[in-house]
Amino acid sequence: MAEYFFNPSPDAELWPAGTMWCSTKSPGISSQVCDRRPPPAVIPAKVSVAELQFTTGQTQIARDNLDIARKQLNITNDMYDGGVVPRYEVLRYELYLSQSHQAMITAEKAQKLATATFLESLSLDLETSVTLEDVPSILLTGISLEKCQKAAVTNRSELKSLRISLQAAKMLLDSAINGNNPILSLQSILENKTVSGFSTQPTTVTSMLVLSVPVFDGGTNYAQVMQARASLDELAQTLDKTGRLISLEVKQAYLTLMEVEAKMDAARQDVETSLEGYNIALARYENGISTGLELDDSLRQYNRAKISYNDIEYEYYIAVAKLEKATATTWKGELK
Repeated sequence: MAEYFFNPSPDAELWPAGTMWCSTKSPGISSQVCDRRPPPAVIPAKVSVAELQFTTGQTQIARDNLDIARKQLNITNDMYDGGVVPRYEVLRYELYLSQSHQAMITAEKAQKLATATFLESLSLDLETSVTLEDVPSILLTGISLEKCQKAAVTNRSELKSLRISLQAAKMLLDSAINGNNPILSLQSILENKTVSGFSTQPTTVTSMLVLSVPVFDGGTNYAQVMQARASLDELAQTLDKTGRLISLEVKQAYLTLMEVEAKMDAARQDVETSLEGYNIALARYENGISTGLELDDSLRQYNRAKISYNDIEYEYYIAVAKLEKATATTWKGELK
């Protein structure tokens, strides 16, 4: 049975409750391993949350641009009425308002599609209401590569299954080898001569040591030993190869995450700087100090910064999901 939080955010817990089991049964060994790694459906759900977060950011950017377009058009109309700017400036900002409105419609459509994809990934009714919480970004600063690799070795179900299979193969090899060893046994025979109660002869016990030495079995036991040894070697090689591939996967996911995380602070600073530049350009334009070209240029820089930051946030959430998949571990970050 699963529990879901319908205010998805970058730090939302979407892991379904419960346990996945992986069992291995072989002659000489019978065990079950509890695998608490996230179910396969959870990673697509987290990716869907990231896509929903991304499209919501795009919608917010489009909404901000629409508000800015309305504000600039009002300012330009006032300046035109005052004879400060020509009619051409009014027409230009009317066109910008129309384009901003179209961009808003496109962004809202993309957000609705992302919401439907998210609900479908959880097998829920597509009409279910979903809203995003406005929470700070979560950064995984302080989590080392070594810690991630150790978590993968411990939690990845592939490695667990291979380790159990390797243990079973070792026991089968030991069993096959022991089948060709000499067997020394003690045998005793009890002869009771007083059963009838009339015999005067004593009860005798005959004991003997029996040594059984396998001389010829048609090569069956030797073949079993060789087969068990080959199976053990193959499993050991598979375990080593799988471990190295998982280690590489974890390292790639970790380095990607660290790269994107390092870019987030710079992108956030770019948004703040470009917003300040736009406000200055707007004030200069309102006072007739600068032209609309300067205002347009500052607005383009501001929009590029917002879009870039939204893209980097999306990349970050995807990178977190990939690292959690590679390590089969849910990592807790720090609010920034």
